[in-house]
Amino acid sequence: MIKRPIKAGLSFKPIALLSAVLLMPFSGVSSAEATAKQQAKQLFQSCASCHGQQAEGQAALGAPTLAGQLPSYLERAMAEFAAGKRGQEDHYAQQMAAMSLSLQDEQQRKLLASYISALPSKEIQVPARSGDAAYRLYQASCGGCHGVKAEGNKALNSPRLAGMDEAYITRQLEHFRSGKRGASSRYAKQMQMMANTLKGPQDIKLISQFIAKL
Repeated sequence: MIKRPIKAGLSFKPIALLSAVLLMPFSGVSSAEATAKQQAKQLFQSCASCHGQQAEGQAALGAPTLAGQLPSYLERAMAEFAAGKRGQEDHYAQQMAAMSLSLQDEQQRKLLASYISALPSKEIQVPARSGDAAYRLYQASCGGCHGVKAEGNKALNSPRLAGMDEAYITRQLEHFRSGKRGASSRYAKQMQMMANTLKGPQDIKLISQFIAKL
């Protein structure tokens, strides 16, 4: 057997070389994802002052929790505010409409929605089957679209409600019943119809309290 001399200064490391080759195609993707996430984080700073650094919501400011929300719903809501289809219901909505003027770009809204939906959200407590009036009313009026746990339903374009505070849910149901909300999309019109099946303040209170406890 003839042994070929190895030139000085050269070393052959097949494992290291193979690792480098395998990693090369993915390096650009990872860099792009990191850049997008950083951009989304910067965009979110305009939301954090009201909705909280983790999008956990601030009831005192009338700002609902957004963490864990369906991205499709967040995108739709931001687009409706930016287009002026929403934003006149109350002073909280007016603040949101003013903020949304800086989010006219669809790609920015998409990045922001993806970032917010990935933030850690409160674990939903699975409601036990019960004869409780609030449980029965929620399941009969809301569960078919928003889910048994109010976790939302992407296929039906129904947002997550679990984790939202009682005052916010109450306010939105009242807006739908009064007609202040309901014209922004066909989904909002469906909500308006559902809200008007409720008998009044007592039903609204029961549903809002049930959702807030999930």
